[in-house]
Amino acid sequence: MYVRNTHIDVEPEHLEGYLSLITQHALYAKEHEPGVDRFDVLQSLEDPNLIHTVEIYTNRKAWIRYANQPYTVEFMNCAYVKQSEASGGTNREPTDAEWQ
Repeated sequence: MYVRNTHIDVEPEHLEGYLSLITQHALYAKEHEPGVDRFDVLQSLEDPNLIHTVEIYTNRKAWIRYANQPYTVEFMNCAYVKQSEASGGTNREPTDAEWQ
């Protein structure tokens, strides 16, 4: 198993577009990428511009394959985000309702 946790600080003016984009990206990866076991997207309750992802892959090789896909490279080069620290949140994908 290979786990990645990413904290993403999104510029406020791009938040809605980024949330839509990352949710679609997570859904696509879970459905179409071999070795992607989970790809959860959470949004901070304290600062809605902070997005946290939890990605679980079968192994590191599966993550490398996913990370080198053209659609992933394009997504990761999104100009309006920067890496950041985050804590706590609410699920965007899967939704909180799916966890209850």
